[in-house]
Amino acid sequence: MKIRLKELAEVIGGEVRQGKPGLMLNGVSTDSRAVSRGNVFFALKGERFDGHQFVKDVEQKGAFAAVVRRDFSCKLSRDFGLVSVSDPLYALGELARFKRAGMKAKVIGITGSVGKTTTKEMVSLVLSEKFKTVKSEGNFNNLIGVPLTILKIPVDTEVAVLELASNQRGEIARLSEIAQPDIGVITRISEAHLMGLKDLDGVEREKRALMGALGTGGIFVFNSGDPRLCRLAMGFAGRKAGFGLRGERLRGAEITVVAGKIKGGIQGQKFLVRVLGKKEERSLVEICGLGEHLVEDALCAIAVGRILGVSLKQSGERLKCFKPMPGRGSLENIWKGVWLLDESYNANPESMRQALKVFSEYSRMISGKKILVLGEMLELGESGAKSHQELGEFLQDIPFDELFYTGSFEKELALGLGKYAGKKLRMCKSLEQIEEALKLEFCEGLEQGLILLKGSHGIGLWNLARALRERSWFRRS
Repeated sequence: MKIRLKELAEVIGGEVRQGKPGLMLNGVSTDSRAVSRGNVFFALKGERFDGHQFVKDVEQKGAFAAVVRRDFSCKLSRDFGLVSVSDPLYALGELARFKRAGMKAKVIGITGSVGKTTTKEMVSLVLSEKFKTVKSEGNFNNLIGVPLTILKIPVDTEVAVLELASNQRGEIARLSEIAQPDIGVITRISEAHLMGLKDLDGVEREKRALMGALGTGGIFVFNSGDPRLCRLAMGFAGRKAGFGLRGERLRGAEITVVAGKIKGGIQGQKFLVRVLGKKEERSLVEICGLGEHLVEDALCAIAVGRILGVSLKQSGERLKCFKPMPGRGSLENIWKGVWLLDESYNANPESMRQALKVFSEYSRMISGKKILVLGEMLELGESGAKSHQELGEFLQDIPFDELFYTGSFEKELALGLGKYAGKKLRMCKSLEQIEEALKLEFCEGLEQGLILLKGSHGIGLWNLARALRERSWFRRS
């Protein structure tokens, strides 16, 4: 994005403290290590960093200007542009909001307690059949990542698919204000980020802010299997479309996309999709990966595709290309007959149950030892103890031989497991302990089996997944 210093200040509500008003800026950066010549650097402050400490560095690396707090003071060259604002993070959002207002592309905003990233991947995959499509990359789904994504969207983009995440009140409202979505998707409302959102009602209030940004001209796409979302949809005055495993068209929805006859195998699953609208359409769809949650994500992608003119057949062909990402449900053969089910990126109670159900399905197809490696579900606030006891109770119906757990709720997990705790549960104080235990499994000749990794991102099980993929343990065993 190109913008002159004076215009930048006007857009973000700032004041030019130094630099020529006509100075042309090219591109935005929030990372001092990745600044390019001509960039404007937004000096953001986080828990472990403060961009104001690096303003001098970015000037030397070729940045032309910086957006800083009003109390910032530093000796800089006279030609370096400096715009002062009350809050550089808010200013970054305002610049992205300005860019979005001038875009011709349709914007799809996706939020929900589970399945946001996979749904984003499937939606963008389907829409790329017909449109020049851009999507959020990686975890660019917050108050920094969403603005940066918007600011990098090429002029000729036809559709932008943005993931919108939140762990505090008001974040979805702000992200929606910035993104100005034409289509809003909510995948599901369940217990997640309760430290900031308090309870399930708080999660609902946070997610429904996306609907408020749509207005009567927007389109709301919702999971018809979620009672809370069905209730919200009934009160939405604009256009709407449903998706889910239920086999009926919902009142007021233009279309409802449903699935049936689901059959799974080691390579993935096939299911019959029905698009219920003015006339019914049917097609057999095939995706890589197991689990009803993946079916729901695919149905959502098909629903968005149909709204924008992508046929059911075209969507089905595109979804054949989908593969679950590492950390989000990928199944990999890592050593002889040993398979890794990698769900290590994050966890909350709903996604944990989903992962364990998939583990059970694969357990029927894969011989050998069944090992669970679970990490604490973080950010659950006062519900943490109860949720981990319920996890233990849920595990009683899951076929496994050993369970390694690391986290703060080992007593609650053991209480829920009951009689199985003493035989199968191994408490680990650190990832290093789990790593040593798994190494021992391979040293003792583990050649067939299934390992599930699942825990909140802050636990770091993704490091363990990386170590397993590198196979260094196996070469030594």
